[in-house]
Amino acid sequence: AAIALREMRRFDDAAVLLAAATARFPDQIELLTEQAHLSAARADWAEALRLWQSVLAIAPNRADAIIGQATALRTLGHFDEADVALTASMAPHPTNTQFLTAFAETAHARGDWPEAARRWARLREVDPTAGIGYVQGAHALRAMGHADAADALIAQAAALITDSAEAAVEYAQIAQRAGEFAEAAIRWDAAKACFPNALSAHIGHSQCLRATGRLVEAELSLRDAAVRFPEQPLPVIELGWMVSDARRNEEAEAIWAYLRARFPAQLDGYIGGARSLDRLHRFNDAETLLADAATLFPDRPEPPTEAARIAFSRGDFADAEVKFRAILQRFPDEHPAFLGLARALAAQGRFEPAREVLTAAIAKFPASDALRRERTELIEKQRHWTGPETSMPDRPVVATPASPNPIAATHIATTATIRLAVGGYHLANQLSQIFSKLRP
Repeated sequence: AAIALREMRRFDDAAVLLAAATARFPDQIELLTEQAHLSAARADWAEALRLWQSVLAIAPNRADAIIGQATALRTLGHFDEADVALTASMAPHPTNTQFLTAFAETAHARGDWPEAARRWARLREVDPTAGIGYVQGAHALRAMGHADAADALIAQAAALITDSAEAAVEYAQIAQRAGEFAEAAIRWDAAKACFPNALSAHIGHSQCLRATGRLVEAELSLRDAAVRFPEQPLPVIELGWMVSDARRNEEAEAIWAYLRARFPAQLDGYIGGARSLDRLHRFNDAETLLADAATLFPDRPEPPTEAARIAFSRGDFADAEVKFRAILQRFPDEHPAFLGLARALAAQGRFEPAREVLTAAIAKFPASDALRRERTELIEKQRHWTGPETSMPDRPVVATPASPNPIAATHIATTATIRLAVGGYHLANQLSQIFSKLRP
C-alpha cells in the first residue's frame, strides 16, 4: 500500500502508513527500504542517503540499496564517494548492468565526458541491448565535440534495439538537428508508430512536417497529440503558436484561453493570448492579460517585453521606449529588450542614442549576429530617414464561427483543406467528435 501511495505521489499518506508499520515491525528491512525510496521520491536526498546506508548496514550486498546510495551520493554532488562505493560493489560483479549504469551515470553527472564515454562503452560491451548506453554514450561523445561518432552510435542503436524509445527519438533528432527535415519526419513517424506514448515523437513529427511545408498534416499531428496526451500542455502550446503564426487570430486566442484554463502555470498562454488579442485590436484585453501575467510570473521578462512590443506595433514608440528601458533596468541581460529599445529610438528619429544602445549591447553579447545586423540596418535607415514611422495596422480581422473547444476548432479554409486531405467529410466529422472531448 505504501508503494502504491508513493507512485500516486501521495507522499504524506505513504509516510504515515510506513511510520505505523515500522512501529509494529521495527526489524523489517523492507519497510526501511521503502522509507528510503519515499525520501528519494520526495527529493530529500540527505535522508535517502541515511536510510540507504542503514539498509546496507543490515544487508551490505543488497543491489537496490547499493544503487540507491550511489544515486543519492551523485545527486548530492559526492561523486568520488559514489565511485568508491560502486567500484567496491562491482569488483565481485563486473558484469552487473545496474552497477555499470550507475557507475556511468556518476561520470556523466560530473561532466567528465571522456570517462563517461568509456563507461557507457563498457555497458554496451556487456549488454549490447542497453539503450541508455547508446543514448547517453552519444551525449558524452557530442559533448566532447565528436558529433559524427555520436550520430553513428545512435544509428547503430536504432538498427539494433527496436524496443528503445530513447534510441528512436535520438535517431530522429539527429536528422532534425542537421536540418534534414524530410528525413527527420520519416524517422519521427516511425518512432510514433513504434512508441505511440512518446510525446516527443509527436511534437518532433509535427515540427518537421511544418518545416517541410506540410502544414495541414502538421496541424493534424498536433491535434492528435492533444487528444492522446490530455494532461500535457506542450501539444496545445505548439498548436497555439502554429495557428498564431498563420494569423488565424480568433482561433489562436481561443486556444490560448483554453491553455490558460487547463494549464494556468504555462506562460505561453498569456504571451500568445496577448499577441492574438492585440491583432484582434482588443488592446485593453491584451494589456489586462499581460498585467495578470506580470503578477503571476514576476521573475520572467516575457510579459513586460510583450507589452513593449505591442506598444511598438501600435506606433506608440515613446511608450515602447519607456517600457523597454524599464525592462533593462530589471532584466539587464534581456537581449530582445536591447533590440526593442534601439528600434523604438530609431523610429523616433533618435539614431545616435539607438546606435549607442546597440554598441553597448554588442559589447555585452559579442556573439550576437542579430545585434550587428540591427546596427547595420540602423545606419542604412538613418541615411534614408524621411520622418517618424507610423504603425502598420494588422490585416482586417475575419470572424470565424464560435467553437465550444478551441483544440477542435478549425479555420474555415483549413477545414476544407483537411477534409480533402484526409478523404472526405465523414472522417472530418469523426475527428471533430474526438477533438470535442478536450473541453477544459
